[in-house]
Parts: sequence; structure tokens; C-alpha cells
Amino acid sequence: MESNVLKNLTVLYVEDDVSIRNELSLLLGKFFKNISTANDGALGLEKFTANQHSIDIIITDINMPNLNGIDMVKEIRKINSSIPVLFTTAYSDKEFLSEAIQLRVNDYIIKPIDVRKLLGVLNTLGKVIHNEILVKKQNKELVNYKNAIDLNSIVIKTDTSLNITYVNDLFCRTTSFSHTELIGQNFSSLKHSDVSSAIFKEIYSNMLENKTWNGCIKYITKIKDRPYIAETFIMSTLSDEGIITGAICIQNDITDDLSKKRNTQIALMKDKGDIFIKSKEVSAESNILVNDLTLQINKLEEKLHTIKLEKDKFMYGFAKAKNDLKITRKELLNFKNNPELLETQSTSALKTNKENADFRIEVKKMAEKLDELEKNNTRAMNQQKINYEVEIDDLTTELEDYKMKIDSLGNIEIINQKIQYWKQKAKTESRRAEEIERKVVQTGDESFLKKIFSN
Repeated sequence: MESNVLKNLTVLYVEDDVSIRNELSLLLGKFFKNISTANDGALGLEKFTANQHSIDIIITDINMPNLNGIDMVKEIRKINSSIPVLFTTAYSDKEFLSEAIQLRVNDYIIKPIDVRKLLGVLNTLGKVIHNEILVKKQNKELVNYKNAIDLNSIVIKTDTSLNITYVNDLFCRTTSFSHTELIGQNFSSLKHSDVSSAIFKEIYSNMLENKTWNGCIKYITKIKDRPYIAETFIMSTLSDEGIITGAICIQNDITDDLSKKRNTQIALMKDKGDIFIKSKEVSAESNILVNDLTLQINKLEEKLHTIKLEKDKFMYGFAKAKNDLKITRKELLNFKNNPELLETQSTSALKTNKENADFRIEVKKMAEKLDELEKNNTRAMNQQKINYEVEIDDLTTELEDYKMKIDSLGNIEIINQKIQYWKQKAKTESRRAEEIERKVVQTGDESFLKKIFSN
């Protein structure tokens, strides 16, 4: 026994025998959700009337005071014509059975009650009730699905000749046709002139073979030159016996989507062109700037090199002059300290004492001039050295500034990466648009391919 099925059901048990009622209700309580009891037909009818929406099965005796089981069920049938009823009866109640059949009683159990048989019958009734609940639930879901589809999709129904038997309101709003204008018309009359008739022959063939068909089709509307394009799904409809009764067509209008995709694709193509031109302009400007900075750097480097050479030349000349000065001073000191050497080497020049004295004076003056010259040259050399170092520092700083400007132009690579990103994004959007167009193109002939995007 599938007790889970019975666990969700409520039973009304009507029996005038107290011991039987108590014993059986206690047993049934182990299998059912709830057991409601009554000791005669009048109370049983009262309880059912008050709780008719929660009671699922009625078990009742026939012979009872106040109101017997047959009369109670007659009144209940006026309220609910389909609730399952099970009689418990004695052999002496056979005269009531024919009337019970007229009341559509589901079954009866002979007293004394065989509990195993009773539970078997109740389990069968429980399955039937459970299935009916499932069917009601599924039918409710189907109604909800149908309403959802009707609100969001175009729905067309046809007979086996593809003559239209039903269109929903969304189709009428989309095409401006009224229901009466379309009922009885063939489904193929809705196709646009761009669409091949072979497509509708294929749809008809698939319907007869109980096969689905899906694709994009261009349809006419009542407004001239205002067609619409729809993703179309078509399947056969069947009777309860599995016989094909026609077809149902569900459409999703994608006209606006295609228009947006086309506009997006055009905009992306324009953006790609603008990006390409801009990248060329930026690249050209950057190249000019780089070349200009490079030229200035080269000039600065040449100037720096020249100044360094002049500095080296000056330092070399200064060192040579200083060395010559040292040699001259040494010679003067030698003459000063050795007059006899001066007299020996300059006999002809020192003929008189006066001339000799004059020469000494001249030597002294020359020594003083040499000291002054050395002092001045040292000062000038130090100043010139400082000037050269300052100029070299300035040139080095300026050179570093130019190099930093060139380094900043490394952003060109970042710009190029951004350009590549937008190019890739443009390609992605283009592919998405092309995918939708491909779906449309798959169902059209050559003239369809040429004209479908002309509107």
C-alpha cells in the first residue's frame, strides 16, 4: 500500500455502530491525514457541508437512524457530484445497491468489514484522487504557461491544411490585422514576398510527420512596407488519441533587435574607422615629437661633448703654462742664488756693474710678475673650471628632461593597446550582429538575401 498517497487525504466516516466506528476510525487514522466521524446520515451531511473542500473520501453505512446512507449521499451529490463514496453494508441491504449504483458509488464492502480489502479499495481511490490533483496542477501550470506565452510571443494555430484557426492579441497588435481577417486564411499568406515558398512547403511536410521546424521568417503586416522578422518555432498539435490535428506557431519578433544590431554594427564600423584614423594621427604626431626631441638631445650631446673638449684643452694648456712657469722660476732662482753663473753665462751683457745691477732688478720684477701671473692664472682657472662644471650640469639636467619627455612617450604603447582593445570589441559586436543575420539568411532564397535588410 502506498501510504504516502493516503497521508494527504481526509476521510468522512459515517457509522451508527459505536464500536465499529471507533475501531475502524482508529485504524484508518494510521493511514490518512484526518478522519472525521458521524453517527448518522444527518450529522454526516452536516459535517460534509461544513468541510466539503477538505474532505476527499466518504465511507458510510447504509442503514442508519435519522437519515440513511442512501439519502445522505443523494444530498451530497447535489453539492459535489464527483467525490468518491464507499458503502459498508450487510447482506440484508442488497435492495439498496441498485440505487447506490445510480448515485455513482465507487465501491462497497460487505460487513463484517475485511480491513485488508477495505484498505486496498481506499488505496486505489487514493491513487485516482492523487492523479486528479496532479492533472489539475499540471493543467493550471499549462494555463499559466499559455498566458505567459500569449503575453510575450506571437501565437498562431492552424488545422492540418495550415489554415489559421487562432491568433493571439499580440499578433494582431504587431500586424494590425484583426482576428476575423485572419481566421480561415492559409498560414503561407503571411509570408513576405522575399521569402521562398519552399520554406512553407517544408513546414507543411514537417507538420504531417510530427516534426518541429524553427528558423527566422520575414512576414507581412497590414501596413505596407512595414514587415517584421520573427524567430519562428512550429510544432504539430495532437488529439488525445495521438492524431495530428494541425500546428501551433510561436514567434518572437526580432525586427527591432536586428535593426539595433545593424545600427550597432554601422556605428562600430564607423568607430573602427575613427579609431584607425585617430591612431594614425596620434602615431604621426608622436613620431614627429620623438624625432624633434631626439634631434635636440643629439644637439645637446654634441654641445656637451664640445664643452668637455674645450675644458680638457684649457686644463691641458693651463697645466703646461704652470709647468713652464715652474721651470722659469727655477731658472730665475738659480740665477739669483748663483751670480757667478749669471756672470759666466752673460759676460758680454754684464760689462759694467750698473748693467749687472739693472739686470738683478729686472730679475726681481720678473719674479714678482711670475708670482702675480701664477696667482691670477690660478684664480682664472678655478673660475673657468666652475663655469664649465655649471654649464655641464645645466646641459645634463636639460638632457635628462628631454629623455624624460621621450620616456613619457612610452604611453604610445598604452594608446596602441587601447586601440587594439576597441578593435577587438568592435569585432565581437560585429560577430554578434552577423550571427543574428546568419539565422535570418539561413531560411531565405537569393532574392531574400538581397532584400531582407533593405527596409
